[in-house]
Amino acid sequence: MSPFVTRDFKDLVLQEYPILEKHQGHRTFFSYLLTTVFTDDDTDKIVIPYKTIARCYGQRALQKAKNGNITTRLLLKFFQSQVVDEFRYYDAYSASAGKARTVERTGIDNSIFRAWEKQDLISEDLIDFVRLKPWTGKDSKNLRDELKEQSGEENSPHCEDATEWRNYLNGRSPNLFTRAVKENYGEAREVAASFDGRTKQNQALRHLNAMAEQPQPIYGFSDNTVRLKSLNPSLQTVDSDIRHVITQDWVELDLSSAQLAIAARDWEMPQLHDFLSEGNSIWQSLYDFLDLGPAAKGPLKKGLYAAHYGSPKGQIPRNIRAKAAEKNIDVSFETAVKFLDHWIIEQLLEERDQRIEAIEENGGIRDDAYDRWISLEECTAQNPKLSLLAQVAQAREMWLLRPVLDLALEQKNDRKRHAWQVTLLQHDGFSVHFTRSREYHLDRIKEAVKQRAERHGYPTELEVES
Repeated sequence: MSPFVTRDFKDLVLQEYPILEKHQGHRTFFSYLLTTVFTDDDTDKIVIPYKTIARCYGQRALQKAKNGNITTRLLLKFFQSQVVDEFRYYDAYSASAGKARTVERTGIDNSIFRAWEKQDLISEDLIDFVRLKPWTGKDSKNLRDELKEQSGEENSPHCEDATEWRNYLNGRSPNLFTRAVKENYGEAREVAASFDGRTKQNQALRHLNAMAEQPQPIYGFSDNTVRLKSLNPSLQTVDSDIRHVITQDWVELDLSSAQLAIAARDWEMPQLHDFLSEGNSIWQSLYDFLDLGPAAKGPLKKGLYAAHYGSPKGQIPRNIRAKAAEKNIDVSFETAVKFLDHWIIEQLLEERDQRIEAIEENGGIRDDAYDRWISLEECTAQNPKLSLLAQVAQAREMWLLRPVLDLALEQKNDRKRHAWQVTLLQHDGFSVHFTRSREYHLDRIKEAVKQRAERHGYPTELEVES
């Protein structure tokens, strides 16, 4: 949540909703509705967990909600009657099933949203809308410190590498991120404004405004996977087009065909292993097979991940079509169905089914990267068997990138040789800020990962993202 606004915007809101000036709880919840990036994956509706609602109204309300002494429905009705009478929400709430309420409509006047979108949060003096006090650099530091305190409090790390990555990344200088956001904020806003659809534009602007407030990603541990997650709206969670603008002076690297390479080795798929080892591109193979061009990479990437771990077979063409529609790319239903006939996809689905059967028989799966047993019974994902397959692959991704962390720590501990640092972790890739000897150190990073991959039979290597 980004509680800071320009002075003009603060005056406009308090004029439209005068009760907000004297009621901090209402101001906090209003600010959440206006700025949060926490939306439902399926509906894009704002999610309002009961703890978030109660926390907006103070620690006392939060404690009462946890103890069952106050219902958050009462707080929502309170907000509706006193602040925005057009506010509506879906009440399909179940704490035991992990399902939170979502907002049907905020009811906030459109003129407020338009004014919020036009704010210049980089060059103007800002006000903390929750406290109605000027926003300062100290406030940004306090926010970072609060996030770092949260890091690791709710979930435990699933491997030592996750802990070491978190400690390293959270220890980066905030100036790296502040500089990148300030220098490229205007260009990033132009990109956000060019997105198709108001929902996508609004989501991008919410991320940008949150990053203007506190630009450094602060990482914590995920529930079910070794992957780290950003606790705040950040470069890890924003749309990739926006990220590329803000990080244009950094170098972004990814493991080539990471998921396929892991499946080729761990699922014992020799044809796929040979295909990747010879330097062939899955994307070019799919383009040729489906008579599509590089513009279709996004939808095909969605389909490929779904074939690995994401969806039942019959759902995969719909996944491809939905992503294509989001990107305004023409992919016919026949083409999306034909995707399933590509020889790599056919083999993936066949091998996937065998591993799902093994998970059912054994009651779980072993993560060989970090030697841990992942129980099917304890998995809370919507499709637990596919989730377990994904968790094992994600662990292998982190394991393959361990040499990068080793080199980064070596840089950190030797000030005389400190020429680069990892600034952003994106699961199967990362970004690097170089200060000198870029090509030399870039080659060292790539070679270290290549050696580990080759030594253990994974046909992948680091590629610079263009």
